[in-house]
Amino acid sequence: MPTRTPTTNEAAPKEPPAISPEIIPPQVQSALRTLGVDPSAPNIIAAVEFSMMFGGPIPPPSLLAEYNKVIPGLAEKIVGWTEQQRDHRQGLERQQVAASQQRLGRGQIIGGGVAFFGLALAAIVGIFGNPWTAGIIAIVSVGGPTAAVAMAIAFGRRPKPTAPDSEKLPKKPKPPPGETAT
Repeated sequence: MPTRTPTTNEAAPKEPPAISPEIIPPQVQSALRTLGVDPSAPNIIAAVEFSMMFGGPIPPPSLLAEYNKVIPGLAEKIVGWTEQQRDHRQGLERQQVAASQQRLGRGQIIGGGVAFFGLALAAIVGIFGNPWTAGIIAIVSVGGPTAAVAMAIAFGRRPKPTAPDSEKLPKKPKPPPGETAT
């Protein structure tokens, strides 16, 4: 049977890529060799996956140096981006704290105004001969905002209680009647 040569429209079969030290790190290559695996085999190159994790916003110095080898100045850009993100986040936190303080101050002013208006209304009603109604209005006008503040503190800012870990575990089923638990 004659062998066929590829035409210009057909691609010649490709040889598997030669292993490069950058594909599989030397530590992984030596570990593969100790297990009796040839790290230069094409199927091994395709099967090995290498991942790296680090904590914090900036990669470790060795990785930054590798970035600089690929694109000069990239490490400085990464550090600059991290600093910009930090400044942005801190600015948002400052705005949030300032807005919260304004909201609290506004709430106290409105609560004081409601209480003052209620007391003034109670005084007017009391002057015109309805002391019981005046007393009820005074209690509601002073007690209402006070109760609202107390409820906001008690229910609004306290974290919801969570069950201890032992309560989250499934309970053992009870044995059928007549059997003893082991």
